[in-house]
This record gives sequence, structure tokens and C-alpha cells, in this order.
Amino acid sequence: MRQLVRMAMLLGVSLGVGLFSNAQAQTISGSPHDLSSARITGSPTDEVCVFCHTPHGGDNTAPAPLWNKQLPDPAGFTTYDSLNSATIDGNFLAVGSVSIACLSCHDGSQAMDMVINAPGSGGLVPGGAELSTTAIGTMPGLATNIGKDISNDHPIGIEYGGFTRGGNVIDPDFNTADLQTATIGTNTVWWLDVGSIAGRRDKNDIILYTRDNTSNGGLAAEPFVECGSCHDPHQGNGTGAESDPGGPGTAVNFMRVANTGSQLCLTCHVK
Repeated sequence: MRQLVRMAMLLGVSLGVGLFSNAQAQTISGSPHDLSSARITGSPTDEVCVFCHTPHGGDNTAPAPLWNKQLPDPAGFTTYDSLNSATIDGNFLAVGSVSIACLSCHDGSQAMDMVINAPGSGGLVPGGAELSTTAIGTMPGLATNIGKDISNDHPIGIEYGGFTRGGNVIDPDFNTADLQTATIGTNTVWWLDVGSIAGRRDKNDIILYTRDNTSNGGLAAEPFVECGSCHDPHQGNGTGAESDPGGPGTAVNFMRVANTGSQLCLTCHVK
């Protein structure tokens, strides 16, 4: 079925017809990640990107580009492996990679408008400061403010399919047919090729992440599941429906693949 869908997508591209041509484009503007005054009453700025990124003075230890927030302490989180689940085949790493950037907002430890470098000149505060002490606080709700105990959330920092140092998926309950790898520069990248263009890593694929050998306990460059594997923080606009025709992602949850009929789950898990 997946191959038929992919063939239909490619046919649409080859004919110059966008499969989702009538849909509203998915962008960060107007999405739940847009904290600007255009969307949030009382927000101290009309800039959208500043709440996460800055062109100058960002945290150069962050795994996300030009990150404009202080990162939380990775050791402060309780992760899924603390449950000692009998179904875990892969190695767990400490919270890190792109997930630590996501958690700098979603662990509820600092206000959403806490930034290192505020808009304009003279706003650089290395330790971070709120743009407004009254306009925007921490994210409300269980799904958005998940705290430091993430043992009840999907595992992050775990090898995909119980990968081994030999480069094999050892758990037969994981999809390997769509697993792709490539080298970009000197970096090994992995993804599940289920997006709109076969053979190319894009925003609608399931993205897997590698860690350098100094931070992953000596493991080779292997695919790890992180927050960004299922979520693309920039594609949140659209209708809000899980089957949003603006693309496989969903408007509210920033999913890379819609979970209608558990499609997202079954992209990775063979059940």
C-alpha cells in the first residue's frame, strides 16, 4: 500500500500537479508555535522566530541551529528506560540531540518568552531573560508542559529497532523496508522514506538522528529516535484535522505523518 501511495505522489509530481495543491500551506506562522503579537494578544514582539532562534549570540552548545534559549540539564530528566520495560531492545542515551532543545520549552522550566538575545540591539543576556514578565508564561497543559518525568512518553534517545554496532535492526517488529541512510558531508543520516519524494529525506519522512561517538557511549553512527523524529516544529499551520490535506503533518501536533488509523505508529512499528 505504501508503495502505491508513493507511486501516486510521484505521478502527481511528474505531471506538474501537486497532490495537495488546493491545501493551505503548513508553516510556523499562525501555528501554536507562533507566539508573536499577530497571534498572542499582549505578546511583546511581532517576530515569530525569536522565541527559539537568533541570528547572533545563540547557545552554541545546542543541537538546534542558533538556539535562543538556555538548555536544561539532561541529568534532570527521568526517561522511559527507568521503567525497565521488557520490550526495549535498543540502547538508551541520556537526553540530548534535538530533543534537549524541544524540552527547553516543553519541560515547563522556563517561560516561553525567555530568550538569550531579544529583538533589536542591546538585548543580549547570556543567562536569558523574559521579553515580558506578564504576557507569556510556561506552556499550559499536560501535552505541552510535560515536566521532567518523561517516562510516560514515547522513548527518546533510543536506537531504532534495537540497532546493533554491526548496523542491523534486530527487532523484527520494526519497519526496515523504508529505512534509508546517506552521508551528508561527514555525517551519517537516517530516515524512514515515507514522504512525498521517494529516495530523498524530506520533512514528511520520519527522521532518525545520530550522535557523535563522544556522546553516545562509543556506539557507531546509528539511528536514534528523538522528538524530531515524529514532530516537525515548523509545520503547524492548516486545518487542525489529523487528516489535514495540507500534508502528512497535523496542524496542532506538528506530526510529520498523520496518525489517522495509527498511520504514524505503523510507519515504524510492524504490528
